[in-house]
Amino acid sequence: METSLPVFVIDGNNFHDEDSFFAHMRSQYIWVDYFGDTLNAFGELLLSGFNTDQRPYRLVWRNAEKSSRELEAEDFWKELLEVIDEYKAFISLELD
Repeated sequence: METSLPVFVIDGNNFHDEDSFFAHMRSQYIWVDYFGDTLNAFGELLLSGFNTDQRPYRLVWRNAEKSSRELEAEDFWKELLEVIDEYKAFISLELD
């Protein structure tokens, strides 16, 4: 994928568990209330290009190692990566 793609950033320093992840996503991106705090809602956000309809795009996950450590306890990290993988046709994921 090109480097001139739109870039969306998730920063692992801004959350430490599943609840704070969804709170961060709501505060960082326009999160339509009726989606709720679920992996399906996160998938819809990815599908919508973070509510911009811009696809393909780069998704940069800063402090991914911290996220991996903190979210792995409940397998949430693995589940998030699986959701992102479902949309890999138009997402270029960079773990930073």
